[in-house]
Amino acid sequence: IPPIHSDQLRSTPITPIPPIHSDQLRCPPISSDPLRFLTTIMKPDDIKYIVIHCSATRSNMTYSAWQLDQDHRARGFAMAGYHFYITRAGVIESMRPPSMPGAHAIGYNRCSLGVCYEGGLRPDGTPWDTRTPEQRAAMRKLLKALIAIHPNARIVGHRDLSPDLNHNGVIEPHEWMKACPCFDAFKEYLSLWHKR
Repeated sequence: IPPIHSDQLRSTPITPIPPIHSDQLRCPPISSDPLRFLTTIMKPDDIKYIVIHCSATRSNMTYSAWQLDQDHRARGFAMAGYHFYITRAGVIESMRPPSMPGAHAIGYNRCSLGVCYEGGLRPDGTPWDTRTPEQRAAMRKLLKALIAIHPNARIVGHRDLSPDLNHNGVIEPHEWMKACPCFDAFKEYLSLWHKR
């Protein structure tokens, strides 16, 4: 998928926005208190991003919300790192309270909500947009509801938060830390949050 530069958005009826620069978008610095996450509460105004993820599981295998939660706990998390999980059947599972910082995007956890869909890999393990029609509908419904609560948040894919290594203002495929969510979430959901 070719990268999208803000100049390319001018051909659409949506007003172009500045590109995402990782040095400008990170959350404020974290305090040195190791127990800060026990007392940190995110308020609706704190949410700058809704970050879309995939579970990076093969499309021919089931990966339940319970399995996701157990895998994250095995990695040392208190619970699943995402706030919401969307199964192949389109069921939206609440995984973490929206007022609690996530554990899904380093540098952005205290100013974002994480939404993950089941899948993201073809049966052979290559990254691919494996969302079912049910997942697409459920994700759009959830994102509309979240934007209503957090009207200033941007919807981005996890890969969109990768560093701009060549400082050209565009996060290009060779700069992605990972392919997640395996589709262009920024472009697909731009109309949900960008004011016309």
